[in-house]
Amino acid sequence: MLNLKSDNSELKKIKQNEVFKGLEINIKKQI
Repeated sequence: MLNLKSDNSELKKIKQNEVFKGLEINIKKQI
């Protein structure tokens, strides 16, 4: 269970990073 929880938080961080990168790319395209 502990491993699953730590993996889950890591996955959330990775997903947040990907979303942030996507937002950055969208902003650059608009400018």
